[in-house]
Amino acid sequence: MPPTIILAALLFAAPAPAKATTPAELEASAWRLMKPYREAEIRALFAPDLITLYADGRHDLAQEMRAIGAVRLSKYALGPISSHSIDANNILLTYSVDLRGTVGNRPVSDRRWVASLWHRSHGKWLTVYHTEIKAK
Repeated sequence: MPPTIILAALLFAAPAPAKATTPAELEASAWRLMKPYREAEIRALFAPDLITLYADGRHDLAQEMRAIGAVRLSKYALGPISSHSIDANNILLTYSVDLRGTVGNRPVSDRRWVASLWHRSHGKWLTVYHTEIKAK
């Protein structure tokens, strides 16, 4: 599994804590759901028609959940999350993350640049798009 899938899995895998109300708060909380891995809570943050994009191609929700399940995160540090309002119901988040862990049996340790698009539908924020690239 490509290392870029790790981050997407980590980023979107957020528990929705009672006080997490903004996409940035939800995005940050996703990281906490990865240790330990909480599949149902992670899935609840994704729109059914989620699209993720990595070096190995486009992924749907089922592919993303399989990728997230292969991630074992030992350490991470998020850079400042920038929130860009597209309109009242769409927010683009951009940030960096430094992470350590494994994908399958392969160790991963690097910095990545991340972008996530959150959409509000029926009063609930869900991730509709996510991508990440390894920093140089």
